[in-house]
Amino acid sequence: GYPTRPFWFAAANNEDCFAVANLPLNPIVTRTIDPTTGAAGPCPAGSTPIHLNLGNDSIESNSVFEPRIATTYQLSADTILRASYGTYARPPNASWVQYGTVQQDLATPMAQKFWAYGFTSPQHDLLPDVSHNVDLSWEQHIHGTDMSFKITPYYRGTMGQFENILLDQSGNESGVNIGSERSSGVEADFQAGNFNRDGWAGLVAFTYNNSHFWYANFASGLNVLGFINHAIQRYNAYTQACAPGGSAFGQSQFGSPVCGATSVGLGAAACFTPAGAPDPACVAGDTPNPYWKQNVQPLQDPSAPYRPYDVIPDQQLTAGNGFGPPVVGTLLLQYKHQRYALTPSLTYTSGTFYGAPLSTIGGDPALCPIASVALTSCSSTIVVPDAFTGQFDKMGAFMQPSRLTGNLSLGYAVTPQAQLTVTMTSLFDSCHQRGYAWDRGQFCSYTTLPFSQAPNSPTHTSALNDPNYMFPYTYQNGNNNTQYLGTTVPFQAYVTLQFKL
Repeated sequence: GYPTRPFWFAAANNEDCFAVANLPLNPIVTRTIDPTTGAAGPCPAGSTPIHLNLGNDSIESNSVFEPRIATTYQLSADTILRASYGTYARPPNASWVQYGTVQQDLATPMAQKFWAYGFTSPQHDLLPDVSHNVDLSWEQHIHGTDMSFKITPYYRGTMGQFENILLDQSGNESGVNIGSERSSGVEADFQAGNFNRDGWAGLVAFTYNNSHFWYANFASGLNVLGFINHAIQRYNAYTQACAPGGSAFGQSQFGSPVCGATSVGLGAAACFTPAGAPDPACVAGDTPNPYWKQNVQPLQDPSAPYRPYDVIPDQQLTAGNGFGPPVVGTLLLQYKHQRYALTPSLTYTSGTFYGAPLSTIGGDPALCPIASVALTSCSSTIVVPDAFTGQFDKMGAFMQPSRLTGNLSLGYAVTPQAQLTVTMTSLFDSCHQRGYAWDRGQFCSYTTLPFSQAPNSPTHTSALNDPNYMFPYTYQNGNNNTQYLGTTVPFQAYVTLQFKL
């Protein structure tokens, strides 16, 4: 059992407050406690009580009405029209609904990991995400020929869309209802010839998809873009433009201040003293502020559409991969003569979107007291702009390489009951780079650096001047959550002999 768990919840509610300005990291701050009476003082300025509770419901249930309808109408022997509509609901992953810990103190990780998302108890009341799907289809045989085509426009709108969130930089994830997604596009294919007859036959298939995501507020009143903007505001606080009299001082964007507060809660200057106080005189022993003369950075629009991601990059140095390439195409040809069949094919994908706003960190001059030590060697850091783009990259700022792959299949009917097939995949497999600084030949997918790694981080000596760690993004070998392999695939051949009984 957990007999002291109520004690830890009471202690957390008595001592801890949530400071939005400290997002995305370390948002929990502590009240002043009277050592004689044990009474807690008010929450520090800019923070709010956390009000955690141990409540758990024994049963959680939801009901969703899911109507579906489809129709087909044949205009002529050559023309068919189809249409369908459906509502589809998806329940939350069971592992997202309730959280616990082995140790008695469940309150601390709950406040640190979940309060910002609106959860104040171990049970998370998640709703099913619900999508409305519509598609139309025009199927046409070209009269007097062996050619036909099919065109299918579609639309999908999802409310309460589930997305994965990172709970920490160890890779632990959860899922929440995070906003709405709209996807629309068209699928089309054209076929000529008959693949079951001698002679040439071919098929061209094409899909275009356009997906965008709108982030909603959580029960806490916060928003994914709010997490990101708080990090940008903190960086801006170190610039001259955000100092009193600066061009950005007192300015707001999207209803939020452009300038935040430094990590010590004071204004900034060209230097900081060893005690963390701003010092415009920059005397000997001070730590220079490398961001003082840098441009103030714009906030990111909380109400704007963004590309859908598998894991939301709202914490520093976390993955920033979109999913679903907007364009996919296939060309399939076949030449068949009696027992022989030759079938070459090409597949093309345009590459998905990627980019992480919080991909780069720098030293915190207010907390790096030794001027002779480079800021990059300070363990206290803040999020800074991508050095190669000069800004906080938006979600979907970059595109993965496009990919073209060629395959070939050779078939021979040994007997009516036996078929011999030689399949050669990746006769060529090429990924066409986009010209970014971190592009590497033979790689087809890029992401942010591994968890807790920063570009040229001195805390990992192997990272210094290593081309894999010089930039905010590096190649991704696997296909985890990106829908296709991150490297080019070598040529492979398979021989199969199939019998019919």
